[in-house]
Amino acid sequence: MIDPAHVDALCCELRVLLDAELAAGNRIAETTQGWPLPDSVLVLLTAPFYNTPEQLPPGVKLIDVNDPHWWKQEYRHAASGCALACRYRTFVD
Repeated sequence: MIDPAHVDALCCELRVLLDAELAAGNRIAETTQGWPLPDSVLVLLTAPFYNTPEQLPPGVKLIDVNDPHWWKQEYRHAASGCALACRYRTFVD
């Protein structure tokens, strides 16, 4: 499920990366809120990341999750707990 309120609540550091992914053609698959912190937001994209920024926003780390039960990679903002994650391959809706 995609909740626009979750997308709006995504921290600004990750919102920049999300906007670049959407502009490149990636799409949001689902969103959730409440883990690991009550106000944390997770946005999961339908395909692997299209962009590789030369420099990440402050406080953001790229993590190779590499768990097919979850997702391939995620950008995690430490202070907010928010994450922007991507799947291994595109899934057809």
